[in-house]
Amino acid sequence: MFVPFLTKRSPKGGGGGHSGGKGGGSHSPGSSGKSSGKISGTKTKYSTGSKGGAAPTFIEKDHPWAGRTVGGGTREQIYGTRVYGSGYPGYSGPGVAGRNFPFGFIPLVFILAAGTLAGEYAFIATEYGLPNSSDRIGGALAIASFRSKSAYYYMYADQETITSSVEDVNKKCKDHLVQPDFTVVSIQGNGAPPNSSYPTPNPAEAVQFFRSSSVALLLVGYNNTAFYSNYSTDDTPLPKNYDLDLLSCLNSTIAAIIPITDKPPRFSQGETAGICLGSIAALLVLLYCAYFCEDVWKKLIGCVRRRRARKSDLLWSEKICLVPLASPGKDGRTSFNH
Repeated sequence: MFVPFLTKRSPKGGGGGHSGGKGGGSHSPGSSGKSSGKISGTKTKYSTGSKGGAAPTFIEKDHPWAGRTVGGGTREQIYGTRVYGSGYPGYSGPGVAGRNFPFGFIPLVFILAAGTLAGEYAFIATEYGLPNSSDRIGGALAIASFRSKSAYYYMYADQETITSSVEDVNKKCKDHLVQPDFTVVSIQGNGAPPNSSYPTPNPAEAVQFFRSSSVALLLVGYNNTAFYSNYSTDDTPLPKNYDLDLLSCLNSTIAAIIPITDKPPRFSQGETAGICLGSIAALLVLLYCAYFCEDVWKKLIGCVRRRRARKSDLLWSEKICLVPLASPGKDGRTSFNH
């Protein structure tokens, strides 16, 4: 079992998954502390704090990434490692190309300066869209910053995930922060924030990926050189000033609250309400009849009994009429039936 910050990752592994269409997804904007929506091309929904477990569902044709599946991941499987491409149930290696979406969200996109790319793992905007694409599930990518006296962390994810998480993260980790920061900074198409005072997302700064590499927690100034070798070497150790208390708080809080796909109820809320109301109405009718309609029941029962009696008498009469009164004997003489 992987334990964040303690378990050593395996440098080996592969990609995989199904191929599908290109483009974006649909989302429903969330508010701070809450997030919910439906994934375009499916009936699958997602929400903050969901336990997951939704059965994998294929995305319908004529929708972005048609033919791939969404759902199947659970909250317990949400942790990845420092590897871009981790956090996928059943996969341990780098790479996000062509994979399904077990938690309903598509992988992050990193755009780096020329000459710093690490194979296909750094720049896959052609498959998942640019960082500022509003067609992404959860909206365009954004960051939120969390600083202590010695460390500067930031969270990188879709706008809806960031917006719905920033309040809870600041609240639960306030004892480790210099001051709460609720600012959500959008990332431009070139992969950088509009203001240079905020960091540009870089996968080499990642200390933890979550939710099939659709969320990352990064540390400014950290440089994991394993990224540049496609993780064929060991991770670079974290710097001495990384502030373990803040890192642990951020890690556990983010993992607990970021939205993932819901396990659908057996019936929808409307269907459940209809069944309950119908059952109550039927029970009330039966109780009313049992209490107030005793005479009616007696009359109905009496009527049924009389009809049966009349029918029985009629059949008996018909039998009598059909019996011959006389029949010829063996000697040719007529004998009468008595």
